[in-house]
Amino acid sequence: MRYNDRMKLHCITRTVVGKGVKKLRTTGQIPAELFGNHIENRHLSIDIKEFARINKLAGTHGVVELIIDKEAPINVLITDVIENPYERMPLSIGLHAIRMDEKIHTYIPIVYEGESPATKDGLPIIKLIDEVEIEALPKNVPESIIVKLSTLTEKTPKVHIKDLSVPKNVKILHADPDQVVVTIGEKSEEETKEVIQDVIEEKVTNQPE
Repeated sequence: MRYNDRMKLHCITRTVVGKGVKKLRTTGQIPAELFGNHIENRHLSIDIKEFARINKLAGTHGVVELIIDKEAPINVLITDVIENPYERMPLSIGLHAIRMDEKIHTYIPIVYEGESPATKDGLPIIKLIDEVEIEALPKNVPESIIVKLSTLTEKTPKVHIKDLSVPKNVKILHADPDQVVVTIGEKSEEETKEVIQDVIEEKVTNQPE
């Protein structure tokens, strides 16, 4: 992702800790923790609306310029977003400080595009994985990995991890390259019975009188 004003996240140093952060959330602020190998861990506070806007753009794989108070920007990845399961609101945020000259590990989404010819035959497309972990320099992290469903046919009914296409400077980190990402499913037993019944009825209808 390229840098621009939309990818800058402003925050302030937080002195409130422990049970006090509950009151902090009622003011529209989210407690955050900054950590990394090259910096000292810090307690921060981020405006909830500002975070929602940036999180929508960057997700967990886009590099964000974090500006604490009026200090120089720090490059970070948004990680460990803990949400309230009932309100879907963030309760706390982890911010991982990174260096642009060091490779990072992060997860990027798989985006499925198009339609498989198998769907015309009533067969379901089963998507088993929606993201993969990769290793790359921050500037080389792709926004997503595209999987074209049109490649799923009777002859090639599956896409595996090893089939995913990524730039040469990006490495997919997965223990099993033969792990299936997406596959053509089979009709259920009930659906199969319905097809057989339709065929029988068609034959009966077409019999000469």
